[in-house]
Formats: sequence, C-alpha cells, structure tokens
Amino acid sequence: MGKLENCAELFLHKQICHAGGDTYKFVSPGRRYVPDRIVLLNSKVWFVEVKALGIEVSGRQEMEINKLTRTGFNACGVSGIDGVKEFLSKEFGINFK
Repeated sequence: MGKLENCAELFLHKQICHAGGDTYKFVSPGRRYVPDRIVLLNSKVWFVEVKALGIEVSGRQEMEINKLTRTGFNACGVSGIDGVKEFLSKEFGINFK
C-alpha cells in the first residue's frame, strides 16, 4: 500500500471512529481482492476499498465489490481523501467544510 493510499485509509478510520463507529482491516486468506476496510457506523456495515487519489479499483477488486453488492451487502471503492469525504457524506451524513 502506498503512502497516499494509507493516508486516505487512516482518514476514513479516524472519521468513522470520531463519529462513534469503527473500522476493521479486512484480510481474507485466499481472496486477494477483497475490500480494505469493513466500516461499522449507525447499524450500517460497508466494505470499502480505499485507493490513492486518481487510482481506481482493479478489475478483480471491482468483481469482488459487485459480488458483495449482488448478495445484498454495501460495498464500494473510494479514491483519495476527497473520495472518502464524499462516501462519508453520502452514506453517513458526515459533512466537511
């Protein structure tokens, strides 16, 4: 994971914790393309793949995200801190100035 991706992932974690939730690093042996984080807040569960600004999820990561959403789970990919902010605003009503 690159430094910029790590910063965005840490930002996501801190904002969710500040709002009273938590995130878990998601690693699934044998399944390399699962999303990075499980986000828990306000009785919602999200699987989130965090990328550095301007980087999009890979084809295999997109397939995993689509598989999760097809089976009824919340899953998405976000790019950079701005993508994290957009996700937090849309899904949890956390707004930034």
